[in-house]
Amino acid sequence: ALGPGSFTGLRIGVSTGKGIAQGLGRPLHGISSMEAMARGALDLLMEAGRALPRWLLPYRDARHGEVFTALFGPIRSGACPREMDDAVRAPEDFPLPAEGEILFLSGEEEAVIMEKFPAPTGRTAHMVMGPAPGAVAKLVWEAISRGAPGAAPEMGPSYLRRPRAETEWEKK
Repeated sequence: ALGPGSFTGLRIGVSTGKGIAQGLGRPLHGISSMEAMARGALDLLMEAGRALPRWLLPYRDARHGEVFTALFGPIRSGACPREMDDAVRAPEDFPLPAEGEILFLSGEEEAVIMEKFPAPTGRTAHMVMGPAPGAVAKLVWEAISRGAPGAAPEMGPSYLRRPRAETEWEKK
């Protein structure tokens, strides 16, 4: 998973993956963490025979009053199309769909942030969804099956913003 997520965790994970792929002479495929959360939730809902929402909105705490998020939908059985790219923004600035049920997905410790989204009454739900390594594996397998080429050697993590140290340094 390429992120978005924590700077240190992503850097270590991507570096480890690149080292293993290079050592084995195998291609490396990068998957968005938001896409993995959405796909993991869709798989769980389908396995449980539950009704599918129209939209999936994964998010993770990005600190400083912001969240990493994306939007997937309209959801169909087995399909989780991306509606909006991964982004970092304040929850209250995220444009929510005008119609249909929205299932918010987050890690357990991040569930409190949902209260900040301007969620329409009666058409939202919340589900705890972790990193979903199984979904990452499925998404990579699908990419390989489609014949998608491996990532370029310079592939890196998706931070979605510059390191805070850089932005603070510019202010001085």
